[in-house]
Amino acid sequence: STYDTLESVAFLLTGFLPYTWDLSTRLGNDYFGYTQEQDEIKISLIFLLIVTLVGTVTSLPFELYSTFGIEKRHGFNKQTYGLFFTDKIKSLMLTFLIGAPFVALLLKIIKMGGEYFYVYVWAFMFVFSVVMMTIVPVFIMPLFNKYEPLSDGELKTRIYELAGKLNYPLKKLFVMDGSKRSSHSNAFMFGFGNNKRIVLF
Repeated sequence: STYDTLESVAFLLTGFLPYTWDLSTRLGNDYFGYTQEQDEIKISLIFLLIVTLVGTVTSLPFELYSTFGIEKRHGFNKQTYGLFFTDKIKSLMLTFLIGAPFVALLLKIIKMGGEYFYVYVWAFMFVFSVVMMTIVPVFIMPLFNKYEPLSDGELKTRIYELAGKLNYPLKKLFVMDGSKRSSHSNAFMFGFGNNKRIVLF
């Protein structure tokens, strides 16, 4: 978005990122005894934590205006402030729980990979993508929305017929309670290999 671009430019021009790295180094040293030479990965995680929190706070007014201003004005928003902030907290927690080990392992691979580190990084990213495609629909997405199988009827029959004509290996068809956030209607597909699923909302 325009704001994200402007924020990135502002961070570069003001020296925010170098300052945050120095701050992360000081915090790591003062509270945990980390040194930049021996604990670069741990300091990098502190750095990413600070940048993520700052980015979340600075973008919050624009997200609130988009959701409760623009969307509400056009009659699409059904989300409450409580649900909005609950989703935000859940997203941050998942970012830290999944992102921190991911970044730490990625940096470790880069440091230990030697001349061909990019090959190991590619392999790691491939495996990580496959794992995430598998666990996100099963464990993460249900944290935000409720999923129920689509009831038998003409719509279900026609979707399965269309999937058959397109040779799309549709295994399950769900309805998501997205209406508690927005009156927009949409659908998305996910799955791996011959285990494809479609969600309507």
